[in-house]
Amino acid sequence: MKKLIVSLALVCLFAGCSGGGAELTGKVTMDDGAPVPRGAVQLNGAGGSYSGGIQPDGTYTITGVPSGEYNVAVTGAMDSEPTEEAGMDYDDEGNFVESTTPEPKSLIKDMYSDPEKSGLKLSVPGSYDLKVDRAAGGAADASS
Repeated sequence: MKKLIVSLALVCLFAGCSGGGAELTGKVTMDDGAPVPRGAVQLNGAGGSYSGGIQPDGTYTITGVPSGEYNVAVTGAMDSEPTEEAGMDYDDEGNFVESTTPEPKSLIKDMYSDPEKSGLKLSVPGSYDLKVDRAAGGAADASS
């Protein structure tokens, strides 16, 4: 029994059972240099799929990422936070009416939501700033 426990401990030590991995950091900006104020960065590769949220200043952190090559997607980069009220307004008598709250619009081109089509790739470990193209009609100042 002791040999089995020691063997398993050695396997975990050398194979990386600790669940470690690299911490990946960077900043997501639009082609005009403005930070992407919200959303997520998603990595897809042979090492698996990982994601991390984008902060209002455009920075992101993804932890526990194994070394390797990854395709990257940037998702949820909207011009405003979604609200529960969007699409569900009521008049003074409680009758449903069309919402006057506009739906959030993507700040960046749709291609960035697909890691296979975004054209964004990176190698882990490292620190990577990502630049994405603004969507046509995207607000120039989307900070909130």
